[in-house]
Amino acid sequence: MIEPAATDALVGRVLGERYRIVRRIAAGGMGTVYLAQQESLRREVAVKVIRGGVVDDRYRARFEAEALATSRLQHPHVVAVYDFGFDGDLPFIVFEKLEGSDLATALRAHGRMPWRRGVHVVRGIALALAAAARSGIVHRDLKPANVFLTSTEADPDFVKVLDFGIAKMADQSTPSALTEEGTVVGSAGYIAPERLLQSESDSPASDIYALGVIAWDVLAGRPPFVDSNAMALAVKHLQEAPARLKDVVELPLALDELVVRLLAKDPARRPTPREVILALDAIAAEPDTAETETAERPAIA
Repeated sequence: MIEPAATDALVGRVLGERYRIVRRIAAGGMGTVYLAQQESLRREVAVKVIRGGVVDDRYRARFEAEALATSRLQHPHVVAVYDFGFDGDLPFIVFEKLEGSDLATALRAHGRMPWRRGVHVVRGIALALAAAARSGIVHRDLKPANVFLTSTEADPDFVKVLDFGIAKMADQSTPSALTEEGTVVGSAGYIAPERLLQSESDSPASDIYALGVIAWDVLAGRPPFVDSNAMALAVKHLQEAPARLKDVVELPLALDELVVRLLAKDPARRPTPREVILALDAIAAEPDTAETETAERPAIA
């Protein structure tokens, strides 16, 4: 639950002598997002105050490396990062203010999407992942809450991927001290099996797996695996095969087959972001048929 502004000690405070906190927007496992005003330019921005542990030299080095990696991602489908810093021991990242809704909220409010709209949204996420892969960056916590849908003149479902701030560079030359030893960063419902084993380094393939879970969520109205216990849910991702989307909703067989590939347990069997984009473009170009345009089956509870 979001605290009222009157009880949030940061409201009214100026972080880093640059950003005046106006109100609290949202809170999550990695930190709290605020609406703020950049004092020098008199513009509204979003500020995410990161929830972390002891702020020592090691933590500062890790935070700075991750923030710099985020700032390298300049792409229409990635939220623009303007600045980062510390206010005392309080780390924060500044990014563009967005209007719209995150995908998790949209799915809770309206349920699953028709397959053509779902393909469009998943394609926007894949474009962001392709840009990240080119920069050697792995998101590590891709999920609907980190996907934002905003509206432009040409696109009412324009995708912006958020929260690359916890990412690390996929390049193995990155010092191991920049990640918490023995810690898996991510959400149990969207985490790739190989990341649970901790025997394999993060790679863009782990984000592709999360994209497959999101695709399942968008098209079926729920993720492929559901469990109230996070550990049990993680085990399902590690050991169980998901149901086929074609057995849940009416959609093109090629789309069902693509999601199967995205959710492959073996990361080597998953497509690259570029391959996902090409496959989605081919699916979107398919003509409507009686098979895919009949009344869709309800999402299973």
